[in-house]
This record gives sequence, structure tokens and C-alpha cells, in this order.
Amino acid sequence: MKRENTPLWKIEGELESWLLGTVHAGDWDADALPWPVRDALTACDLLYTETKVTPDAQARMIAHTLLPENSSLEKIVGPERFARLKEVAAEFDGSLRSDTLNRHNVWFAIMSLSMPNEGHSTALDVVVHDLALRLGLAVSPLESVREHLGVLDKFAVEEQLEILDEAMRAAPREEPFDRMIRLYKGGEMAALADLISSLDYDYSPPLKAKFQRVMLTERNQLFAERLAPALGKRKVFAAFGAAHLMGPDGMVNLLRRMGKTLTPCPVEFLS
Repeated sequence: MKRENTPLWKIEGELESWLLGTVHAGDWDADALPWPVRDALTACDLLYTETKVTPDAQARMIAHTLLPENSSLEKIVGPERFARLKEVAAEFDGSLRSDTLNRHNVWFAIMSLSMPNEGHSTALDVVVHDLALRLGLAVSPLESVREHLGVLDKFAVEEQLEILDEAMRAAPREEPFDRMIRLYKGGEMAALADLISSLDYDYSPPLKAKFQRVMLTERNQLFAERLAPALGKRKVFAAFGAAHLMGPDGMVNLLRRMGKTLTPCPVEFLS
């Protein structure tokens, strides 16, 4: 089973394709990509990303979280919860201003507490995307910006507040994120999954089930359905969050159930 503790998978066929599970934290550059990942990307002609990672797309996502001028986050969450949020944000990320939080919705606050502030860092997804463009690959998202944002809108305000409360409870901790990066770079996907599970937020059972279904299961099915038609016709490299890769309803098993043969390719990222 150790061979399957890898973020890189080859989809066998006359035209080989590849899956890469990524992490959305850390600061990356192309030199850190293992040669098997670079070689696989170079051999392909089409990159699928989880969603658009261009600066314009990121700006659209941030703009989506802005509240109307007659509203504020404090009005939505209440003065007591907002005071707690300001305290947690100041401890977690000193650059996260309370007036900025107050202009954005609950999801902005949740995402702001989801990983340590790393300044002008470059996500692994962006590194893969930019390298693919330099290599001349066509690039397409598995999920549009509108669809990506629509996933978040499926949660009622009460559910968002529960997620925010758990994010505030768990936020002041950077060591687990550092360990996530170390495990990922070492190709220890099983240990990474165990760590993420140990950090699982204490959501109510209904919210936990909905979170799993909406954020992973339904999106995995969508990703697989959009990826499958290109397999065998194009040499595809698909990069998306590692949480979508494994598990009973992960991308590896979904594509196998569609009749595809997938082979794990152990890799170790350079430090």
C-alpha cells in the first residue's frame, strides 16, 4: 500500500494522462517539482486545474465576498462573535485588519483563518499552471469560478456561523500546517490524510455530512465526469487539491469505476 502514498498517479492508455493531488498552502516554485511531475507535465498537451488560478479569477473570488455597503460582518455574526473574531485574527495573522474583515462575508473570515499568512507566496496549483503555460499546454478548469463560488453558497448562514466558530477555535496553530507541507513533500499521503483527520473540526453530524458531500463527494463526481471525455483523446495532466484524490469517492476510485487503469507513481518533492 505504500506505493499508493503518493500525490502523482498515471492513467494508463495509448495516450497516458496524469493526476496530481496538490496542497493549497506553502510557498512553491517550479524548481521544487520532482522530475517525474515535470516530465509528466511536459509530455501532456492539456492541463486541467481545480478552478481558474489566474489573478483575474482570484480577484473575482475576493470581490464575491464583499458585502453591500449597508451591511457588515458584525451585523451578520453579532457583536460578541465579531469581537472574538478580531482577537483570533490578530493572534493568527497580524496583518488581517478588523475593518477588512467587517467588509467581507463569513466565508472570507473562514478562509482567512484556514491557513497561516505567508505573504506573497505562490501556491503549488499556480506553479503547475504557470509551468504548463510556458510549456505550451492548453489550460482548462474543472470547475468555473461561478461554480466554485456556488459551492460555498450552498451553506445556510447558520451553517456558515458554525464553520466560523470551529475555524476560530482551531486557528492559532501553525505547526500542523508546516507538518502538512513536510508530509506532502515526502509523498506521505496516508500520514497526511491522518493528520488532516486529526484536525477535523468538531462540526455537528449533519453539518459534517453535508460538508463532506458538498465540498468533496459532489465535486469529485463533477471533476471525474468532466475529465473522463478527454482521457484517451488528449494527453491530460489534472491538478487539484489532494483531498479530492483518495478515499472511496475520490478521483482515483471514481476513474477506476469508469474503467480506467490508474498506477501510483511515488515522488518526493525537493525542499
